[in-house]
Amino acid sequence: STVKRLKEGGYYWRISSVKKDTASSDWSKFTVLKIEPLELVRPVDSGTITAAGETQLVRFSWKPHRHMNSYELRVARDPEMEEIIIRKNSIVTDTAVDIPADKGTYYWSVRGEAALQGLKEYSINSKVYSFTMASFTPGSSVQLIRPEGDERVIRDAVNWQAIPFSWKKMKGVDKYE
Repeated sequence: STVKRLKEGGYYWRISSVKKDTASSDWSKFTVLKIEPLELVRPVDSGTITAAGETQLVRFSWKPHRHMNSYELRVARDPEMEEIIIRKNSIVTDTAVDIPADKGTYYWSVRGEAALQGLKEYSINSKVYSFTMASFTPGSSVQLIRPEGDERVIRDAVNWQAIPFSWKKMKGVDKYE
């Protein structure tokens, strides 16, 4: 056996005897893939999410992976990801999930699943990120102005215009999502 580092790509190989006029094997093809790790985007690691009700809609996103064709989002109450409270399968890299608004730390990760020709099953796990769920305290959060709660927004289908969102800016905050 011989060990050689190969670059990503397709290769053919066969074995031949050292003696002349002896048999060789048939050619065989294999592919070398470089599998990069999954990169989580949102919520940011160690971030804080403020909940205003019994549940909070949390947006999760990660960078697409060229070899993965499906993903499993997992949310847990422990960093070992043993107490999983939410599992959601997805083919997209952005999803929103209602999370119980219980105060404390939550952990999340994504498992990517590949279905590549010649590779029965292959999966990779992302790093584990965390976020803290905090309760809404009046005066400590961004105050929404428009659209108002339960306001119906009517758009002209012909002259479509963006829906204006506005909020009261907080001191010391430069960026909002």
